[in-house]
Amino acid sequence: MKYILPLFFAASLFADDNLPAIAASGTKSLVVIEAKSRASDLAQAFDLLKRDKSTLKINMRTTSGANIPNVVELTPSTNGTLLFLKILSSQGLRYQVVFTDEVAEINYSQ
Repeated sequence: MKYILPLFFAASLFADDNLPAIAASGTKSLVVIEAKSRASDLAQAFDLLKRDKSTLKINMRTTSGANIPNVVELTPSTNGTLLFLKILSSQGLRYQVVFTDEVAEINYSQ
């Protein structure tokens, strides 16, 4: 019970109103992007790659290191927290749902 107050005090030091002070100190930087904006950015990047070199296949890499090859369509959910992927596989088209936060990279296949 005696540790609750110090923990509460430590947590209050790192409240959202102190983020600029932390970022200004140079120790860490933090960028907060809304899920809807991030999903829109990812869809825009996917469309750009698709238009730029339409003959190349597009891959997606997640933060866990998983590679999702042959993505032919990317659609963000209404709230932007999910991405609906249409993937071309040897069995035909299949769908996969990925959290927006899990996308690390979208690129052409090597």
